[in-house]
Amino acid sequence: MLHDGEICHKLYFIHQGILRTFHINSNGSEFTRLIVKENEFCTILVSFSEKIASPANIQALENTETYSITFGNFQKLMAESEQAKSIYTKILEDFQNFQIKRIEFLTSFSPQEKVEIFLAENPELEPRLTDKVIASYLQITPETYSRCKKNAKS
Repeated sequence: MLHDGEICHKLYFIHQGILRTFHINSNGSEFTRLIVKENEFCTILVSFSEKIASPANIQALENTETYSITFGNFQKLMAESEQAKSIYTKILEDFQNFQIKRIEFLTSFSPQEKVEIFLAENPELEPRLTDKVIASYLQITPETYSRCKKNAKS
């Protein structure tokens, strides 16, 4: 849907399916930043709002149906609707809180704990995602993820 280096012109709402945002480092390793599912929004905010090259990619992980709005139409909506502004403010607050919790999660738990927490909190996602994507999201290797998942289920 979007490759790094392109400008992200749309804000997506996921009606059905799963998207992820990720970047690839200089060694070619993928790092999944977000996994976005039904009834959630997805964009690369810095690219969308500042009209600069995206530092990340957006990829559909399964057949996905989205609704989207361009930046220009989004700006019109914000200018015309106090309710839309309030909703957007709440979404930004929730996202900021999520990012803080995610950093704490990634830096506070062992690989085994990360896997156990992810599986407990996201049972509906595990069968829909590859082990490689989940490992990338947890910032562990696929091999470590596989081992920890096996330990968690036993």
